[in-house]
Amino acid sequence: MSNQQQIHDIIAKAKQQRAEFIGASIRKHPVAALLLVAIPVLLTQIPPSPSSPVAGEMYQNTPRTPMTPPDRLTEMLGESSAASS
Repeated sequence: MSNQQQIHDIIAKAKQQRAEFIGASIRKHPVAALLLVAIPVLLTQIPPSPSSPVAGEMYQNTPRTPMTPPDRLTEMLGESSAASS
């Protein structure tokens, strides 16, 4: 038997052992296995909905405008910098 055939046999045995281990785990803990499959499937069924204005803008493909400080804040900052100099 060649080295390549031995490697192939070892890999096949490892796959079989892995499959048996997974099967035994599923039989031992069926609820955990069900949740492992069910939760991702259920999450794919929920349609995406914008929950914030930023998400809403992304769905509408509108460009975002940079935020500017309110006039009152600008005036306050101007007064505080003038008073400290």
